[in-house]
Amino acid sequence: MRSVALLFLFLAALTVVAAACLPDLPTATAPFDASRLPARGCGDGFVDFAADAGEQCDPGEAGVPGCTTGCKLDCEGGALDPVSGHCYFPLSKSASFAKASEACLTKAAHVVTLGSEEELAFVSARYPAPIWVGLAQNSTAAGAYTPPSNVRESGWPLPPATGPCPGCFAVADDAGIFPPEGPLDGGPSGCVTTHEGVWHATPCNLPGPGFSVVCEREPAGTRTESFNETLRISLAETAKKKRYLYSPSEDTAEGAVATCKLLGGRLVVFESRAEREELGREIAQLLPPQTPVGTFWIGLAAVGGVFTWDDGTPEAAHPAAWGDQEPKGTGDRRAYMHIAQTSYDSTLVRADDDATARRPFVCERAP
Repeated sequence: MRSVALLFLFLAALTVVAAACLPDLPTATAPFDASRLPARGCGDGFVDFAADAGEQCDPGEAGVPGCTTGCKLDCEGGALDPVSGHCYFPLSKSASFAKASEACLTKAAHVVTLGSEEELAFVSARYPAPIWVGLAQNSTAAGAYTPPSNVRESGWPLPPATGPCPGCFAVADDAGIFPPEGPLDGGPSGCVTTHEGVWHATPCNLPGPGFSVVCEREPAGTRTESFNETLRISLAETAKKKRYLYSPSEDTAEGAVATCKLLGGRLVVFESRAEREELGREIAQLLPPQTPVGTFWIGLAAVGGVFTWDDGTPEAAHPAAWGDQEPKGTGDRRAYMHIAQTSYDSTLVRADDDATARRPFVCERAP
């Protein structure tokens, strides 16, 4: 802990540029000095959301689908969500979910996954016809629907084998079940479609022309900068409001809280599903290949049995983020994000009574 704290303190002492104070974040008393970071520009692989750069994507090489040579998004005639920077574009109908997935993959995209009410409304308004949803039952995460393997997002439980999952998102009945579109194929490959916001359990292979295909593409490039063994992350949705500091060095929950305060910030508070999903996706890409499971402390803790976010708001003030059958434990405890490719509730939040646990952590602070 001491080495991490000293490292962060050294970083803070080096910086001299003043930052705006935000009403719901502590003042960034020592913001990052961009002049001390390596020279950047379109083509370096880092997506610079700063106003003077104006990048929307940056894969670091030419010819990557969806990103122009000027680091602007190309949605192939589809729709761009200006908040998330995600592109949505249609392809020809497909009678097979697997073939729909392959078609999107050739476009550096995936079948749309619809992770929030806002995303569902955005897509449904533009593509009202029945479309495939990027969820399917598979043997990797038995008893659940999961997104394609190249998508680091949570899926949906399949009661009674899994669930409840408060942080998962889908449009299902009161029992958490999708009404059938037709007779399922009887195997572990049930798929999902949606029509004007209503989701259905659907066979993964159909007769006839099948359903429309809408691909979703996230901006190419990393949003993470390295500086003296620390990692600073920017997200499109929150770029004007906050930055994230990821410490891969493990510490206790109390130590993580203290270090974030030292930086003039706090542990990360997820104000939307999209923020949690995007941050989880970015950190998942940072995990070493030999580390199939990752966790990090967040700004949500229980005192006296009641969970409160570190911005002082009650748990219900922000969208639910809990994973399968969470939270666990009964005492005072801090929540953490859990990332695992084989878990249907990856990038969601867990809690337990392990008071000795040490984890990486993510701070947030004003830009």
